[in-house]
Order: sequence, then structure tokens, then C-alpha cells
Amino acid sequence: MRPGRPLPLAPALGPGRSRRRSHPVTLIEYGNRVHFADNILEEAIWAELDRRGRGGVCLITDQQHATSDLGERVRAAVPRRMPSTCLFARGGAPREAEARAIAARCAEFGCDALLAYGPGEIINLAKAVRLMLGEDVPLLRFAESEGGTTRIPGRMPELIALPTLRGFGAAFNGLLSILLDDGRMIDIASRELTPTVTIADTSVTAKASPATRASTAVMAITLCAEALLSPHYNPPASGFAFDGLRRVLRALPPVMARDDADARRELMASCMNAAMIGEKGLGTVHAIASALCTVAPPRSDSHTLDKAATRRLLLPRIAAVHAEAAPQGCEGLAEALGVEGAGQLAGRLGEIFADLPLPQSLAALGLEAAQLELAAERAIRHRAFGNGPSRLDAASVAEILRAVF
Repeated sequence: MRPGRPLPLAPALGPGRSRRRSHPVTLIEYGNRVHFADNILEEAIWAELDRRGRGGVCLITDQQHATSDLGERVRAAVPRRMPSTCLFARGGAPREAEARAIAARCAEFGCDALLAYGPGEIINLAKAVRLMLGEDVPLLRFAESEGGTTRIPGRMPELIALPTLRGFGAAFNGLLSILLDDGRMIDIASRELTPTVTIADTSVTAKASPATRASTAVMAITLCAEALLSPHYNPPASGFAFDGLRRVLRALPPVMARDDADARRELMASCMNAAMIGEKGLGTVHAIASALCTVAPPRSDSHTLDKAATRRLLLPRIAAVHAEAAPQGCEGLAEALGVEGAGQLAGRLGEIFADLPLPQSLAALGLEAAQLELAAERAIRHRAFGNGPSRLDAASVAEILRAVF
């Protein structure tokens, strides 16, 4: 990490724009370049695009964010000499057909870079657009289930990600779930898909709803917890996970009570930590949650389950199973959560999640009891399923799903 590297000065901001910051500007380079500070948006966009020369940039967002104050700030920050166009996404889960259409318009425009701003779904859609600009073939070719990670093209346009709080972690990782033309949901994962640059501006994440704040916290907690449960030896990743849990647990009460700015900044930092621990891999909770997404009935708004709600239901149960079968493999998570032993993990996680404003059962998420057995069978075949201190069978997974149904 390299803090405080000077950036080129951006042009003067318009009336009413302030660059007052309660924290110093930080530029971090780990998996990608990260600008992390209060009100850094304008300076970071201008600096990143200015150094790329005169090539065009395609802005990708949805109608809501394009017409918001955020959209105005983004457009004003693009260097005047740089050609730009704004392409609108429908929102919700990324779809192959939509990514193909936007990629075609980007190619026609001749863009050298993509700038995606908005929630995680927009960032992930931009990853798919970027992938199609690198190689115009059906996305199934790149699915993890098809061994597609090695087929990711090396040459793709650069992607600058400016996330809001919902799905914040998408701006730091190379993971992508997308709905194919035939209705299947697939996962694509590669370091090459990680945004080239991420701009984490705390002013952009203000005024998020309590449900969004809760969802963001649950995702960070789950990713960090599964990294600490993973048997893979990776001290730096374990350190990120430990620090991420410490930050999110400290931030959760004030960020839920009053959207405290400092607490929200810590929540964002924990999400960044969670996204940087991919070397240890995803785990059992992710595998089961992904399987549930494949059996869930279509939803007109997003065509996918609430990711945070499923993980909030699953993590305490999975931790209890691991703690009973392999308590030594749970010692790192127990230490991070401040409990005396693995046997207390489920209770502690239940306390943390208890009052969050998220659905409290799979039935409330729209799932049906008849779908649980199929989800269990699919979960045990997921690549991440065995990445934990113990391994469950399909019957055990089905029992857990029935318990949270």
C-alpha cells in the first residue's frame, strides 16, 4: 500500500462544490488502483482519464444515477478534451443480452476506457461489457463451470469503477454473476476482470438506506469469515480478513443507528478488505447461496435472490457445523469475533445479525420448499464448496436449508 502519492490537480469545481475532507487522500495499489477519501471523486476521475490521453470514455450507469447529483459530478469531472458518451443499463442482475448491446455501442463509439458508476450490478455489467469488447463470443465460454477462467482475454479496455454502497465490493474484485440468454445464471471469475481503478468516495455512499447498510455489512462479514475458515495458507489474506471483521463489527452499530460518516467509511474499508482476500477463495456459504440463486423463481426486478439475506441466514448455521466437525479450523474466526471457542461462533454471529432489516427466512425471499433438495445437490458441486475446515454432504446442506426456510 502506498498512501499519499500526489495526483494532478483537477480543474476548479463548480459553485457549491467543496473538497473539504476529514481524512487524508489515500492512493492504494494492491489488486488494482484505489482512490479512497472524502470528496475525491472529481480529482480522481480527472486524473485517471487525463493520463490516458485523448481516447474516448464510455460512462455506464442506470437512469436513476445518471440524473442524480452523482451523475452531474461524474460528467463534470471528465476532461473536456476527452470524447465521452453515457450508456444506460436497465438495472438489476446483469444480463448477457444487455452487455452485448452496450458493448456494441462502445465499439461503435471507439472508447478506450469504461467508467461505471452506481450499485454493484452496474459495476458487474461493465465487467461483462469489458469482457465482450476483449472477445466477442458467448459468455458461457468464460464460465467457471466450463473452465473459462483461462480463456479471459488479456487485452480489454480499462475499467474505472465508482461504486455506491449497495454492492460496494464489486468494485474491488474480478467476480461476475450474469444471466445468460438461455436463462441460466453463471459465475465468471478472473483477476483480469478486476476494475483497473476503483474510486471509493465516502460522499457517494451517504444517504444509503438501512437495508443497504445492513446488506453491505453482511457481505463483508461473510467474506472475511469464510476467508478465516479456509484451510488455505495465506497470511496476508488472513490479515486482511481479520482487520476487515474488526472494522465492520466496530462500525455496524453506529452505521445502522444514524448512518455515521466515520462508521460508513470503516464499513467501506471492511468491504475493500473483504474483496482483497480472494486468494483464499470463497467458501461453503457462497456455494450454497449461489446454488439457491440458480433454483430461485424469476423476479421481475432483479432475477436473483438477495445475496446478503441468504448469507445472513446461512453463515451462523455453517459456522456451527464447521465448529462441531473441525473446531481447530475455526480458531481464527473465533479470535476475530472475540469468543472463547468455536462452539460460540453460531451464537455470536446470530447476535450480530439479529436486528438487521433483512428477510428472515428463505420463504420470505420467495423460495419454495420443493427447491431446497435441488439447491443442496447443486451446492456440493460448486467449486467453492470444499473450501472450509470440514465438508458437508447434500443431506446436511438440505437440512440447513430446511432450518432457515
